Amino acid sequence: TGSSGLVNGAGDSAQFNAPYEVAISPDGTYALVGDQFNHAIRKIMIATQVVSTLAGTGSSGLVNGAGDSAQFNAPVGVAMSPDGTYALVADYDNHVIRAVGTAS
Repeated sequence: TGSSGLVNGAGDSAQFNAPYEVAISPDGTYALVGDQFNHAIRKIMIATQVVSTLAGTGSSGLVNGAGDSAQFNAPVGVAMSPDGTYALVADYDNHVIRAVGTAS
């Protein structure tokens, strides 16, 4: 929308807060975005432009887990595995590299 926020949805109804890096899935069906100041990894389905939160809560922290039970602190870099089953995320302010499953 041009305004910061943490809103899932289609097209310009979705909001991000300092999206930093994008990785495209090997099959080209989706992209993952490090949503830095929402402390989340967001997934965009290319064909429909639907944005969802793959992992993270919107609050900073260092918690492993699936979906919204995981916490990040300024995830910035995202790299997709060759088979697309996981991504490696540079969790900047936690000073760690995290593996995130891509199934949602």
